[in-house]
Amino acid sequence: MFDFWILNLCSTYLCVI
Repeated sequence: MFDFWILNLCSTYLCVI
């Protein structure tokens, strides 16, 4: 469950940078 929101954030913009 904890990985879900982290992955979601990453997919949003965190992973972009």
